Amino acid sequence: MPPPNRDEDEDTRRYKVVRNDKWEFSIWLDHKSLPRGWYHIGVTGLKNNCLEFVNQNCVFGAPNPGMP
Repeated sequence: MPPPNRDEDEDTRRYKVVRNDKWEFSIWLDHKSLPRGWYHIGVTGLKNNCLEFVNQNCVFGAPNPGMP
């Protein structure tokens, strides 16, 4: 039997905001190695904080000035 789903509000794991060469953004567990072609942009935190950063600051598909 699979483990019960974690409620996102209770997720205390650390995540990082990442992007690829196509300027697609995502979040990745902080302790995991990134797949080839993905880069950490310097933002790390709780899942909800990382998702909020992506929603407020990232333009998908186009480079953002000042973003690594």
